[in-house]
Amino acid sequence: MRRPKNVAGRVGVATAAVAAAMLGVIGSADAAVPSAGGSTFQAAGPSDCLTYYNTEITFVAWCREGSGMVRASTMCAVDWWPDYRRYGEWVSVGNASIAQCDNWEEEAYGGRYSTR
Repeated sequence: MRRPKNVAGRVGVATAAVAAAMLGVIGSADAAVPSAGGSTFQAAGPSDCLTYYNTEITFVAWCREGSGMVRASTMCAVDWWPDYRRYGEWVSVGNASIAQCDNWEEEAYGGRYSTR
């Protein structure tokens, strides 16, 4: 038997959906989300981010939109030694963060970026 919907259930679901949207759980980071006042705002985090390996030992992350900061990181493969992770500097949107292994005998892999 189907349970009838009540006002409390609808309000609870609507509140959860608005809270999730404000936390960025629902939709894309570029989506406009209505606030309590009825106006809209843009998500503040970096977006439109590009990543690539510039050389065999260098990984680059660069975000072109939004505000905040971005940082690249990459794993470095070393023969006969444990691999390690290198981090680039935290940079503002519009600048490139570069993570580089220590020397040319190594190889960068597993590149990723973080935002804040």
